[in-house]
Amino acid sequence: MSECIQVRINASFKLCHSCVYHADLYGPDAIPGLKDLMIARNRFAYGHCTDNFANMNCIGFMRHGDVEHTRGCIVLCANGGIE
Repeated sequence: MSECIQVRINASFKLCHSCVYHADLYGPDAIPGLKDLMIARNRFAYGHCTDNFANMNCIGFMRHGDVEHTRGCIVLCANGGIE
């Protein structure tokens, strides 16, 4: 069974944003869909990570899972300039 979560991220969200604060989830400028991304990360972001920077407008990475978490995940982030 595969699952897909598609979330549009507010333009204020930056990839270097490594910590989630209360205001990110519940503040006046809360980031839509962030809670769903946190749940997905908790469920699927285990094991070896393979990064992909083949396109200047899109980055991706794959988490392969581990012995306890056999299902991994693939994440793609694009700025809309993919051709």
